[in-house]
Amino acid sequence: MYQKTGTLVKNNQDETLIITNDEKNYYEISYIAAFIWKKLDGQTSTDEISKTLSDVGQVSLDKSTDITVSAIKKLKEYDLVEEV
Repeated sequence: MYQKTGTLVKNNQDETLIITNDEKNYYEISYIAAFIWKKLDGQTSTDEISKTLSDVGQVSLDKSTDITVSAIKKLKEYDLVEEV
Protein backbone atom coordinates (compact mmCIF):
# COMPACT_ATOMS: atom_id res chain seq x y z
CA MET A 1 0.00 0.00 0.00
CA TYR A 2 1.04 3.56 -0.61
CA GLN A 3 0.23 6.88 1.03
CA LYS A 4 0.40 10.16 -0.86
CA THR A 5 2.66 12.84 0.55
CA GLY A 6 3.15 16.40 -0.51
CA THR A 7 0.64 19.11 -1.14
CA LEU A 8 -1.47 20.04 -4.14
CA VAL A 9 -0.40 23.56 -5.07
CA LYS A 10 -2.21 24.32 -8.30
CA ASN A 11 -4.70 22.70 -10.63
CA ASN A 12 -3.94 23.99 -14.14
CA GLN A 13 -6.59 24.28 -16.81
CA ASP A 14 -4.57 22.06 -19.16
CA GLU A 15 -5.34 19.02 -16.96
CA THR A 16 -2.01 19.06 -15.12
CA LEU A 17 -1.46 19.60 -11.43
CA ILE A 18 1.45 21.05 -9.53
CA ILE A 19 2.38 19.25 -6.32
CA THR A 20 5.13 20.04 -3.86
CA ASN A 21 6.93 17.50 -1.70
CA ASP A 22 8.17 18.01 1.86
CA GLU A 23 11.46 19.45 0.55
CA LYS A 24 9.45 22.13 -1.29
CA ASN A 25 10.34 20.83 -4.74
CA TYR A 26 7.55 21.44 -7.23
CA TYR A 27 6.40 18.89 -9.81
CA GLU A 28 3.89 19.16 -12.61
CA ILE A 29 2.06 15.89 -13.06
CA SER A 30 -0.53 14.72 -15.54
CA TYR A 31 -4.23 14.40 -14.82
CA ILE A 32 -3.89 10.59 -14.74
CA ALA A 33 -0.94 10.68 -12.32
CA ALA A 34 -2.91 13.12 -10.15
CA PHE A 35 -5.94 10.80 -10.23
CA ILE A 36 -3.72 7.97 -8.98
CA TRP A 37 -1.94 10.20 -6.42
CA LYS A 38 -5.27 11.29 -4.94
CA LYS A 39 -6.32 7.64 -4.48
CA LEU A 40 -3.18 6.75 -2.51
CA ASP A 41 -4.63 6.93 1.00
CA GLY A 42 -2.68 4.11 2.64
CA GLN A 43 -5.76 1.86 2.56
CA THR A 44 -6.61 1.50 -1.12
CA SER A 45 -4.59 -1.16 -2.91
CA THR A 46 -2.92 -0.59 -6.25
CA ASP A 47 -5.21 -3.30 -7.66
CA GLU A 48 -8.25 -1.29 -6.58
CA ILE A 49 -6.81 1.89 -8.09
CA SER A 50 -6.05 0.05 -11.34
CA LYS A 51 -9.62 -1.28 -11.46
CA THR A 52 -11.08 2.19 -10.87
CA LEU A 53 -8.80 3.67 -13.53
CA SER A 54 -9.83 0.92 -15.94
CA ASP A 55 -13.52 1.63 -15.33
CA VAL A 56 -13.22 5.42 -15.53
CA GLY A 57 -10.75 5.50 -18.41
CA GLN A 58 -12.42 2.68 -20.32
CA VAL A 59 -9.11 0.89 -20.85
CA SER A 60 -8.16 -2.71 -20.21
CA LEU A 61 -7.22 -3.73 -16.71
CA ASP A 62 -3.74 -4.72 -17.93
CA LYS A 63 -3.21 -1.25 -19.41
CA SER A 64 -4.52 0.53 -16.31
CA THR A 65 -2.29 -1.64 -14.09
CA ASP A 66 0.76 -0.69 -16.17
CA ILE A 67 -0.20 2.99 -15.92
CA THR A 68 -0.77 2.78 -12.16
CA VAL A 69 2.52 1.00 -11.46
CA SER A 70 4.46 3.40 -13.68
CA ALA A 71 2.85 6.48 -12.10
CA ILE A 72 3.53 5.27 -8.55
CA LYS A 73 7.15 4.54 -9.44
CA LYS A 74 7.60 8.08 -10.78
CA LEU A 75 5.75 9.63 -7.82
CA LYS A 76 8.07 7.73 -5.47
CA GLU A 77 11.09 9.20 -7.29
CA TYR A 78 9.67 12.66 -6.58
CA ASP A 79 8.98 11.81 -2.91
CA LEU A 80 5.26 12.30 -3.44
CA VAL A 81 4.28 8.85 -2.10
CA GLU A 82 5.56 6.50 0.56
CA GLU A 83 5.00 2.83 1.26
CA VAL A 84 2.95 2.05 4.34
